[in-house]
Amino acid sequence: MNRYAISGVLIADHRDLDPDAARERPQSSIPVPGWTEAAAVMASLFDEFIVVAADPSACLAWDAMIVRDHYRPPGLLSGIHAGLFSASHPHIIVAAAVDPVTSDGVEPLMKALESRWDAVLHESGQTCVALPGIYGKRALRPLTQLLASGEWRFDRFLSRIRTRRVAAQDLNPAGGPNR
Repeated sequence: MNRYAISGVLIADHRDLDPDAARERPQSSIPVPGWTEAAAVMASLFDEFIVVAADPSACLAWDAMIVRDHYRPPGLLSGIHAGLFSASHPHIIVAAAVDPVTSDGVEPLMKALESRWDAVLHESGQTCVALPGIYGKRALRPLTQLLASGEWRFDRFLSRIRTRRVAAQDLNPAGGPNR
């Protein structure tokens, strides 16, 4: 299998990944059960593999670049931020260990990726689904400004970047991102 020339970012711990959830909800730095299997898939798919964890010491068993969120509490946007900040490639694909990507799920997103897009996400109805998703380094500045201002809403982030939407039926025959 060929590796994609992009950084793969895995959010390894339990955190609120709901883009519309309040950031004050309690979080856990315990890695998701089975996260090492998700990590193995990500490491096999991408040139660079980054693990984002609230407590990096809980993830030392895996051979990867392990980074911590720069903003607290850990959440969806802080995980994307940590991945973008740490990546050496101009784009990252972010997935959660609770729902990791497969090569079938990555291919349509990669085909839709062009340098002009700050994000490539699949759509669900009228909204975009945050994970799995591709995010570009140009999104780092607006994301940093948003988090520093205390704003943690995913829709506010999307309003500040150029996003390519991929229809759900284009992701794979089953209609879902991973299955």
